[in-house]
Amino acid sequence: MILEPVRYEYWLMQIANGMEIVNTTLVTSFNCVLDLRYITNNSKDIVLYEEPFHRCIKKYGRLATLMLYKTGKLVCLAISYEIGRKFIRNFGRHVQKLGHPVRLAKIETVNIVATNNLKVILDLDRVDINFGRKSQYVKEIFPNLRYTSPTNRKHKVILASSGKYNLTGVTNEEQLTELERQFLGYISPIIKICAPEEFDPDENDWDEFK
Repeated sequence: MILEPVRYEYWLMQIANGMEIVNTTLVTSFNCVLDLRYITNNSKDIVLYEEPFHRCIKKYGRLATLMLYKTGKLVCLAISYEIGRKFIRNFGRHVQKLGHPVRLAKIETVNIVATNNLKVILDLDRVDINFGRKSQYVKEIFPNLRYTSPTNRKHKVILASSGKYNLTGVTNEEQLTELERQFLGYISPIIKICAPEEFDPDENDWDEFK
């Protein structure tokens, strides 16, 4: 039997407030063919990779990583859109000073990854049964459960038995908020069934949230 979503307002609010964006993938283009070897030889902290794709990679510590291809395409992995945009523009100006006719295209967000924690140990086999067709779990192949949004199959949640989960596949914060709201709406009544008996009732007094 698939349980219908049930709102536990206070609990949902606490969990939702703990969501943190950890990675944003941005894509743009310099709109010109690049000499990656020349750029690498005249830049700091850049590594050229010939295989499997001809590209150079520049890292800004934990804040961002830029991957530049000879076609001019650039992929940025950053902790936020604002930080990624800043480093893309700075790097574009640097490449332009090296003699390339850089014309920066629109910077697009193609994926956002966020993380959160339900703060409860789960039996993923039982969770998968109650999720029905919305989830996929084969522990022999992948140790975590995959939840797919019924409204957009690109939007997914990866749930671990520890209660930690990642949200991915969204391109803006509105989609991210809606995906988590949807996921928590389905998982909250399932947790009431699948959480272990020894879980501390003082921290999760379910009757209080009905």
